[in-house]
Amino acid sequence: MTFHRVCLCCSIVFFLGFIADACWAQEKLDYEQLWKDLEKSEPDSTVAILKLAQQPEETIKFLKSKLIPLILEKEEFEKLMKQLGDKDEKTWRAAFIKLSYLDPRLFTDLESLMDRFEENPTRSRLVEILSDVVPGTYAGKDIALRKTGNGNYNFSSGGSSWWAEGKIERLNSQAFFLKKKWRRATRAVILLEHFGTRDSMRVLLRLSSGHEKAQPTRVAKAAAMRLKAKLKKEKSDAG
Repeated sequence: MTFHRVCLCCSIVFFLGFIADACWAQEKLDYEQLWKDLEKSEPDSTVAILKLAQQPEETIKFLKSKLIPLILEKEEFEKLMKQLGDKDEKTWRAAFIKLSYLDPRLFTDLESLMDRFEENPTRSRLVEILSDVVPGTYAGKDIALRKTGNGNYNFSSGGSSWWAEGKIERLNSQAFFLKKKWRRATRAVILLEHFGTRDSMRVLLRLSSGHEKAQPTRVAKAAAMRLKAKLKKEKSDAG
């Protein structure tokens, strides 16, 4: 192959690579699907992060609509728990999704929840939310809460038992108990800090106003502080 042909081939490769990068950057993203993928395990979540990182402005706007502060007041708690026990599938599933993020333990402690909601299907759906499993996993089962010592708990049904986390600060921070919707929120926080803009900081500050012990709140607060210092330094360096 002659020198000129080699140069031509290299030019074509670089040109095609440039076009591919440009196309990805300008790709019309399906934000709702990427939001779902961000909750998944690898490699789906990493692919979602990389795609979302290509369009900072639109991604920040989208995440602003999704990252609600982790605050569950009495009125909303009562409404959602009532809907959770509804016979209409559309109604209870919508409540299930909301409570999977706005965890009932944000409002009251684990023992109080289990003492109050004794009847199925509300009780079994509540345990599914607290255990971070798909709806219907414990349908129709009689589930009890028992202490295991040192302030810890287990759920039990029939001859089986499984961990019941009672401490907000340990949710999604322990290897044996992940909370997928909070894991997604923390991934989004990292992405917002990476963008490093004042708009992304506003979203972080809003999220950081949630329950002080919840992991997404703590991660957002720390990210907002780092980003605030970074932006202040950049302003100072610019004169």
